[in-house]
Amino acid sequence: MRFPRTGELLACAIIDELEGSEGAVESLRSWMIDATRFPAEWISAVESTLAQAGKQARIAAWRA
Repeated sequence: MRFPRTGELLACAIIDELEGSEGAVESLRSWMIDATRFPAEWISAVESTLAQAGKQARIAAWRA
């Protein structure tokens, strides 16, 4: 199963939330970590990507 540019999609959801769109991350996250759709490795990668991207986005927003 391949979903190109998934990282970009996750990052966009984080940016949307930082810009005021409440629930953007959780809406996407809940679909992306659904164990009936995706294997455990995928879910782990999504969670890790969201955590890292969220941290970087908050740092960047704070510096701006």
